[in-house]
Amino acid sequence: MGRKSEGKGSRSAKPLRRSARGRTTRSGGGAAADAIDHDEATGPAFLAAWRNALPQLDPVLAARLRLAGSLVLAIAMIVGLLLAVPSMRERVRTEHARMHASPPPVVLRDLPAWVAHTNLAEHLERVARGPLAGDPYDTAELGAVAATLEGSGWYADVAQVRRRADGTVEVLGTLVEPFAVVREGGADHLVDPAGRLLPRSFAPGEALGFIGITGGRSPRPEDYRTPWEGQEIAAGLALLERLSREPSARTWLGQVAEIDVSRWFYDRTLVLRTDIGAEIEWGSLPGRERPLEPGMDRKLAFLKKAVDTTSRIDCHYPSRWYFHEGRFMHEHVALR
Repeated sequence: MGRKSEGKGSRSAKPLRRSARGRTTRSGGGAAADAIDHDEATGPAFLAAWRNALPQLDPVLAARLRLAGSLVLAIAMIVGLLLAVPSMRERVRTEHARMHASPPPVVLRDLPAWVAHTNLAEHLERVARGPLAGDPYDTAELGAVAATLEGSGWYADVAQVRRRADGTVEVLGTLVEPFAVVREGGADHLVDPAGRLLPRSFAPGEALGFIGITGGRSPRPEDYRTPWEGQEIAAGLALLERLSREPSARTWLGQVAEIDVSRWFYDRTLVLRTDIGAEIEWGSLPGRERPLEPGMDRKLAFLKKAVDTTSRIDCHYPSRWYFHEGRFMHEHVALR
């Protein structure tokens, strides 16, 4: 019996030890026991002991370090945003330009009624689209549109150019007023009431709806919107402007094809030439009549009587008419 108990006691009994967590474990056991020991050496209790062993910082210094760290982080974020925003904006602009490669539509506001009978609106819209590249963020394009339209010769001024939310470019301005044509160099050149040259020319006699100033000596201006030089051109336009304001003259002014100013430098005489070739010697400018020359009211009364009688100021006679001694005369007919 003593041997049997001795055999039992001779088994390899491993010593017991208490872990940091308070559990009793047996030493040895190979890799499994080593893993348990490693876990205990890196657990929360070990970390707490390690922190307690470190030197403690002064609270004021620690607060300053935390503040400095926060400031550095904020500055880094701001710098990152400043660097990122231009890049993002450029990407958005590039993508928008890619999607809207064609120039945006253009709307010309408050155009006068006479434009509807011409192709001028389409022409000016094409001119306005010239500087536009489709970039909705480029405000310099709008200034370029205004400058281009003013340089076209058709706008007296451009008050505003703006871009709508849908990308449409809207133009608000004042167009010039075509008034007459001046014949020079084998063509009829359009001018406004002040004689400023406009960017449109016609073959002689083909500018329908516009009375021509013919017989002048002054050359055409080189630039659009530049007044035509020469007293004779100014005199012809002044007579036309005065007649266009007279109610009685409006009934027959459409029968006048030209105002001939070729005699202006000789005797200050202006001649109305009708659409059938008759010549009516109007004489001097209104208010500057020579002695014994009928005034404007008397001349208008003669022409009104001719229209009332024959429906035409030349009485259907394609020859020379003139005012003389209180009569409106033709070599075969005299109206008193």
